[in-house]
Amino acid sequence: MAASLAEEVEAAREEVRQVLAGLQSAPTVRKASEASRQLEQWAGSLEKASRVAVSQASSAPEAAPGGAVVPGARVRVASLGQEGEVLEVTGDEAVVRLGGLRVRRPVADLLPLRGKPKAASLARARDDRLRAAEQARPAPLTSVSRRLDVRGMRVDDLLREVDAFLDRLYAEGALDAVILHGHGTGALKESLREHLKESPYVGAFRRGDPQEGGDAVTVCAFRR
Repeated sequence: MAASLAEEVEAAREEVRQVLAGLQSAPTVRKASEASRQLEQWAGSLEKASRVAVSQASSAPEAAPGGAVVPGARVRVASLGQEGEVLEVTGDEAVVRLGGLRVRRPVADLLPLRGKPKAASLARARDDRLRAAEQARPAPLTSVSRRLDVRGMRVDDLLREVDAFLDRLYAEGALDAVILHGHGTGALKESLREHLKESPYVGAFRRGDPQEGGDAVTVCAFRR
C-alpha cells in the first residue's frame, strides 16, 4: 500500500512538472487554471499519503500481517483512520461498518487487525446516547439545519455550497449532515461523492436509507 501511494504521489508530481513547464513556455489563462488544479490534486495526494502513514503507524501493535479481508474481519480504513468491521467483499472492494455507517472502500485501503471487531455493550451504547443527548441539549440542531438541497445546481456551485454547509455544521458540533442531490443523470451525485472523499470535514458517507430518500441523498458523518 505504501509503495502504491508513493507511486501515486510521484505520478502527480510529474504531471505538475509537465503542466508548469508548459505554462512557462506559453503562459495562458487556461494553462494557469490547469496548473492550479493539478497542484490541488497533488496536495490531496500528499494529504492522503500522510493519513495512511499515520493509520499504519497507529495500527502497528494490532496489525495482523497477512490477514485476510473477509466478512467479519476487524480492519482499519487507512485513508479515514477509523476502525470497523468488514460486512461483505466483492472483487477488489469491501463494505465496512464504521459505527452506524456503512462505507464501500477498496480492499487495498483496509488494514487487517488482530482480534474480533469491537462491539459496544448495550449499557455503553445507552450511556453514549444519553451523553450525546446531554451535549446536544444546549444548542439543538433541527433536521432542517442539517439538510442541504443542491438539486438543479451546477457542479461548481454545488461544491461551493457543500463546503460552506459542512464548514458551518462542523463548527456547530454536528455529528452528521444530509445532502439532497436527487437522481437526475447521476452527475451531481458522482461529483459530490468524489468531492467528499477528499473533504477534511467528512470521515465517512453513505447513500440514504429508504426512509431518508435512498440514493437521492448522501448522508455524511463528520470526522471527530
